[in-house]
Amino acid sequence: MVPLNLVNSGRRCIVLLLGFACATELAWRIYRKYFKSHNKGQLQSNRPINEVLFFSEQSMICRNHINSNTACYMPTCPMIPLNKLIAYLSSATRSIDICVYFFTCNAIVNEIIKMHRKNIIIRVITDDESSSNESSQIYTLRKAGIKVRTKNSTYLMHHKFALVDRKLLISGSANWTIQAFFGNCENIIVTNQSELVSAYVNEFEKVWLRFNGEFNTSFQNFLTI
Repeated sequence: MVPLNLVNSGRRCIVLLLGFACATELAWRIYRKYFKSHNKGQLQSNRPINEVLFFSEQSMICRNHINSNTACYMPTCPMIPLNKLIAYLSSATRSIDICVYFFTCNAIVNEIIKMHRKNIIIRVITDDESSSNESSQIYTLRKAGIKVRTKNSTYLMHHKFALVDRKLLISGSANWTIQAFFGNCENIIVTNQSELVSAYVNEFEKVWLRFNGEFNTSFQNFLTI
């Protein structure tokens, strides 16, 4: 028979652990809400934004955190920079332009669809071949009514950048995939330096026009099945 004091001690440990878990979740939600409003304030006030987000191979052990969108205590937890990336995207008040080679991250897709439903103008450019991948989220975006352009070509559309309100640039080595965020060494630069932002705005518009009216072949075939 288990002594009563051990039973009570075990119960106290469980209560403490549950309390700690709830407090951690609450703290992260408060932080994310603050970070989102802080980003909007920075964009509206034109204060300089120059931040680099890093992901590493050590991120793999935190891969299950994507289900809860919650970061752990580890400084290498990829949910910290990923949630910052999502917060930057969700700070948009007018538009989000995305030009990314491969796009599979559900957390980002869900946020983009949410912003679309808030009447934020969303435009997406991606590579035709990568959009045919079974894990690609391009069909989900199109189904939600978001404009997506690809072009059937022997060359890759290999850009990886986004623009928020045409005032904030997000660019780096990472595709927006689980593998990139939870397993690769990647970097993403976030800046509102006008010279850099302007150059990327021009590049997005040039690619958007070149890809005018072309849908990827696999998506058209899917609609006719």
